[in-house]
This record gives sequence, C-alpha cells and structure tokens, in this order.
Amino acid sequence: MTDRIDKINELIKQEVGKIILKEVDMSKDILVTVTKTKTSPDLQQSTVYITTLPKQKSKDTLRELLVSTFNIQKILNKKLHLKQVPKIEFKQDKQAAAEQKVFELLSKSSNERKI
Repeated sequence: MTDRIDKINELIKQEVGKIILKEVDMSKDILVTVTKTKTSPDLQQSTVYITTLPKQKSKDTLRELLVSTFNIQKILNKKLHLKQVPKIEFKQDKQAAAEQKVFELLSKSSNERKI
C-alpha cells in the first residue's frame, strides 16, 4: 500500500467515526468504534470496519449504518477535500472480535493462575 492510501484510510476512519458519533441516531447504550478502513488503490471504494458493544447489538447497528450510508457519504463528501472521495461501505470487524475473545481467554487464564 502506498503512503497516500494509508493517509486516506486514516482520514476516512477519523471522519466517519466523527460523523457516526454526531449524525447517526444510535441508542445511548451502544458503543460503535471504527477500527480500520481499507481503500482500493483506485480510490473508488473504501470499506469501513466497525465493532459494536454490546456484541448482541452488532447486527442492528450494522443495519442502521447501512441505512444511513447515503447520508454519511454525503457528509463525508463535503468534509474531505479530495478530487475523488471513495464510496464507503460498512462491515463488521470480525478480526477485532476474535482478538477480544483471545484477550478474554488470556485474562481468564491469568486470573486462574493467581488463585
């Protein structure tokens, strides 16, 4: 990946996170985190990966974001000063969920050793 793509990924990640926080009507008991973005080399498409707490609400949250994608894209187009703003799509970050599960197992294991 080029340095430019990395910078665009980080910029999209930050801006989409801010937009979700301010503009998307989420329930107060849900925490949505943008974990990473992957933008295609031709800057046509950008996949935004999210995690949700509690995990049980992840499907509902993803559905809400998919419904709000058009509005999020419109706001993103206004905020970013790029010749071509990639079209965004949202996906659940399964890698982060797997990492969290490993962390929980390691924490449980270390707590059992202390006893």
